[in-house]
Amino acid sequence: MGRETVVIIVSEVNGNRAIHFTSGKLQVNDLWFPITQENSLFRGVERVLVTNGIAHNVSFMKLLRVTPTSKDWEVTYNESRVTR
Repeated sequence: MGRETVVIIVSEVNGNRAIHFTSGKLQVNDLWFPITQENSLFRGVERVLVTNGIAHNVSFMKLLRVTPTSKDWEVTYNESRVTR
């Protein structure tokens, strides 16, 4: 189990906060994962990665850039031992 990174975009999509993975196993053409307002961004991203068997947990998130409509984050996570 090693550490990996992925860049995500966080934006409002149809009135909901959502994340999009720019690379890796969860990169799908224009697929957005909703993150509820009750969850912190960190916990919401971790939940998506763990649920999909990508990560054991998220260890760090670094803000890369801010635009008027979105934020880009680099997410560092520990790889899951689960294989899909």
